[in-house]
Amino acid sequence: MGRNGDLNAERELRITTAAQMIEAYCINKVPEGIKRDARITKRLGPAYRLADAIERIMRRTGACTKKDLIGTGFREADVKRHWRFAYELASAQLNMTDA
Repeated sequence: MGRNGDLNAERELRITTAAQMIEAYCINKVPEGIKRDARITKRLGPAYRLADAIERIMRRTGACTKKDLIGTGFREADVKRHWRFAYELASAQLNMTDA
């Protein structure tokens, strides 16, 4: 794969991630409006909970790190696995509620 292929793959990944974040936000904030797939809930449930915790911490302190979540009811493995998605979702939630 050449440079263009790498750029297209990266662009596709960003678009897919953004779509997943939007869907996750909607499912999390307006569950009655979207049919929730049990497989998605099981797979992303920890990420939703992390996102909510990250959002609360960011509202309170202005920032959040992985260390802020360890020992607050989240396992290190879950934080490590879901951090990127949950952090981006929390950031999107903050931006949407602050707008």
